[in-house]
Amino acid sequence: MNALNPVILAVGGGKGGTGKSTLAVSLAARLTDSGHDVILADLDLGGANLHTLLEIHDTDRSLVQFIYQPGRIKDLHDCLVPTAMGGLHLLPGTGFIPGVANMEFARKQKLIRALKKLRCDYVVCDLGAGSSFNVVDFFLIADRGILLLTAEATAILNGYEFMKNCIFRKISRYFAKEQAVLQIVNSYKNGWENGSTGSVGEMIDKVRPDFPEAAKQMEELCRAFTPALLLNREKLKNDSLGAKLDALSRKYLNIRIDYLGALPPEPALQSGILSFLKNGAGTPFEMKLQEVASFFCKIGNRQYLSGLEYRENR
Repeated sequence: MNALNPVILAVGGGKGGTGKSTLAVSLAARLTDSGHDVILADLDLGGANLHTLLEIHDTDRSLVQFIYQPGRIKDLHDCLVPTAMGGLHLLPGTGFIPGVANMEFARKQKLIRALKKLRCDYVVCDLGAGSSFNVVDFFLIADRGILLLTAEATAILNGYEFMKNCIFRKISRYFAKEQAVLQIVNSYKNGWENGSTGSVGEMIDKVRPDFPEAAKQMEELCRAFTPALLLNREKLKNDSLGAKLDALSRKYLNIRIDYLGALPPEPALQSGILSFLKNGAGTPFEMKLQEVASFFCKIGNRQYLSGLEYRENR
């Protein structure tokens, strides 16, 4: 495997059932086919299932043991399991421990530091559903977060809410020790949660008169957060939905989205993802997947730092 500092990709989206695990496995496999060493990390803590999709049964070691049983496992590399695809290793999330899906901040930070030190080219992370702090923080530490949605009103709304939670979490973590600034941020966040209208841009304008440097830093944090959007199982005649969500995010969240298009329905996936990856060459789904993998292959180094990393590096 390669040196430290892999490119981290995280597949999330808020709503469950959109196909995040299938995309994570498929993307990891295609990056492997491109000649990269890839680790597929199951961060759906409390609901890990990537080992099942990959037909792996021996997962007696996992990142859960690494977090909660440091005397047993000291190195995250010791938890890796080889897969049927050469160059691709699975980092399982199996192992039931009460509260693992809502682990303490210190344990989460330990895992994040270990993920960043994995010896590979790419780490592809499959995240759980919802917008808990842990899910959001795993999305934010990625070099690129991938928002996977279906073209349903509830899924799109959840995706927008997920991004809103991300940008507020990112800003709040950055200014965690600056109470005067944080008070303004929390005031706007609480107002939104209670039904008030507004935007992140208006919040930044509110901060600017008394804290001009903080406002500048907020704008930079927003510019740095650029999720990639994919729609799943959809036959779209145009890109209007992706464009509308991007316009909405620019207007109210001060962030832009890289819309990568739609993954068409793929009936062959019902027979198992391993079978499809071996035999699905040439299908519309496979061709789109190759296009998506090529997009992420262009990321040779860090595109941006997350809010957590900003705080650590200050």
